[in-house]
Amino acid sequence: MRMDRLLADLEAAEAARRAAEKRLEIAEGVRAERAAVTLEDRLRGALGSAVEVVAAGHPVRGRLVEVGSGWVALDRSSREAVVLGVDDLARPGSVIVATAAIESVTGLRATHVKDEAPSVGRTWGSVLRAIGRSRATVVWRTTVGNEFTGLVDAVGVDHAVVRRSAGSPVVLTTQAVACVEVGARRGEDYR
Repeated sequence: MRMDRLLADLEAAEAARRAAEKRLEIAEGVRAERAAVTLEDRLRGALGSAVEVVAAGHPVRGRLVEVGSGWVALDRSSREAVVLGVDDLARPGSVIVATAAIESVTGLRATHVKDEAPSVGRTWGSVLRAIGRSRATVVWRTTVGNEFTGLVDAVGVDHAVVRRSAGSPVVLTTQAVACVEVGARRGEDYR
């Protein structure tokens, strides 16, 4: 009888040890999965939501319409925007924000979505070239708070040429971009 109780106690202790080990494995798996979630994954999980992004001290509110490699697009207009390609992001009311310049985001859901497909044609350069093709006036805000208004004339690998109404064009590095507001008006008309 005592031997049966001893064996039952040992079996119960072993079952408790295995259950604790399993809980630990699950907790480690959850922590590892959370650690692998990027900001872009979190943003992708909030597509269609109203968010506020603060980039280089500049708050931008709008509906999150696209997440690319290194950037996100917000729509500040009241239209129901459907983004099929980068040219759709060159419409007035779009704001393209560099994820590297993002300080905070509010309005995100608790979910995230991993991007399994490569982001072909969705680079900073491709978005800036689409804005240049649209001939829309842009306000370009840099990570240190400078602001340039004009038309995007040319886009290189790591820079863009913005033509201002007065003075010579300015060459801006894409690395220093905080956000680009499409169709925004500051001062003169550039068309």
